[in-house]
Amino acid sequence: MQAVWPVPQALIAFERTTELNPNNAPAHAWRAAALTGLGRPDESLTAIDQAIRLSPSDPQLWLWHLFRKQRERLYEGLRRAGMPE
Repeated sequence: MQAVWPVPQALIAFERTTELNPNNAPAHAWRAAALTGLGRPDESLTAIDQAIRLSPSDPQLWLWHLFRKQRERLYEGLRRAGMPE
């Protein structure tokens, strides 16, 4: 499956956004999505956790928790299938 947006360029944009405004929770969440798309799951988890910490009452909080849970399930399944970390 091909991404609908250029993931490496998006990551650069989200990283720049979080540098300029470290309290921008949605930028951290989108950064997590980009990191996942680039196969960087540990960094992705850190980014989504940062979004959750920054905005615990955000209207999109449910989505961030869903993202986190799905990410955990995905990588647990890959581990069980014998995929290297």
